[in-house]
Amino acid sequence: MLQAKGRQGQLTTGTAQLVSAQGPLRPQFLQIPESGLTLHLPRGSYAATMFKDVQGAHGAHSKGLALLGDPEIELTEQRTVIFDASRAHQIRALTPKPNMPAHNRLEYWRSFTTTHPQYGTPGDVLDNRTVGPEYDSVWAQPSTGKVKHGGFILTTRWRAPQTPLTVSYDGHDIDVLTQNGSKPLPEGTTTMADAVFAGTGTPADYARLSAAGMAAVVRRSPTVTPYEQSQTAHAAGVKMLRVVNDVVGRLNTWYGLDDYESAGPVAVASVTGDDGEALIADIAESHGAKVRLRATAHPDHSYLYDLVSQHTAGIPEDLDHRAAPQNLARIDLTFGQDAKTRATESRMDFPPYVFGGGSSFPSSPVARGPGTDWVSTATTSGGSRR
Repeated sequence: MLQAKGRQGQLTTGTAQLVSAQGPLRPQFLQIPESGLTLHLPRGSYAATMFKDVQGAHGAHSKGLALLGDPEIELTEQRTVIFDASRAHQIRALTPKPNMPAHNRLEYWRSFTTTHPQYGTPGDVLDNRTVGPEYDSVWAQPSTGKVKHGGFILTTRWRAPQTPLTVSYDGHDIDVLTQNGSKPLPEGTTTMADAVFAGTGTPADYARLSAAGMAAVVRRSPTVTPYEQSQTAHAAGVKMLRVVNDVVGRLNTWYGLDDYESAGPVAVASVTGDDGEALIADIAESHGAKVRLRATAHPDHSYLYDLVSQHTAGIPEDLDHRAAPQNLARIDLTFGQDAKTRATESRMDFPPYVFGGGSSFPSSPVARGPGTDWVSTATTSGGSRR
């Protein structure tokens, strides 16, 4: 039987990929209901995997991506295989300086016919998922043992610039994401502001408040557009706007002007649901006392990490990637575009199982001036920038 479980051990659903060493080598895609799926299969070696959205690292309303299952299952008798997110371990990039991943890619290569990737090998399976800043983490379920038939590689790829914004109060950091098109806070500055709760950010919500110079906390609402929230906060004299997401994951949307090019008038960041609702509750319980937010901004990062981590022959318990001088190359560079010219950049990586091409994240804007990139030097993956 095949079953799927969430991070809290609850039964759930998902789409599994099943590959048999006995053939055919092309994968079968199976829908797993909450009740599980019973299959009758010949004895032999199989790989069964599933990519699944799961609870992330910042509470019940955060979102992560997990690779679940087992790259090698020896089927000799009746058994249950569980795609078990409650056993999944977070895959973290531990770097010398603080970072916040802007993009992640989680992928694997599996072959029952060769231990190392070779061009033209029939039956190789390659699957991946790329996630953006709406996700706060990636995870993988440790395998039951080493792959004995063929080969397996698990790859995690991060593009992680200097943390663009940190927000805290009462010594507690909250999970925030700077919103596209919002007015940036000055580079390298720390801004302090008392917080007020302004409902969903309508004019009526602000009419009962004195919000000038404050950090307004509002809930995202399908009935109030980001543009309306930003413009209303600006009219009320708000210094910073914090938008609490009303759905799972980080809110990542446009808070600029309606032309979708010009920046809006207020510095806006979203807050993940759990941290945001706790902040709203603390404001309500303060009974007039000040809840002061502290925000430190780096809108134009001075450094960036482009990292690759690979695990072969299985998925271990310890999935942390520890970036250090011995596995990083330093690249000092300067972007010299005209001050009015918008420039973007990206970097490609070339996994050993991808022939004739590479993989890249979407291009991202880059500020004029100098910067430092730190790039993984693992011999199993190269890189180039464009």
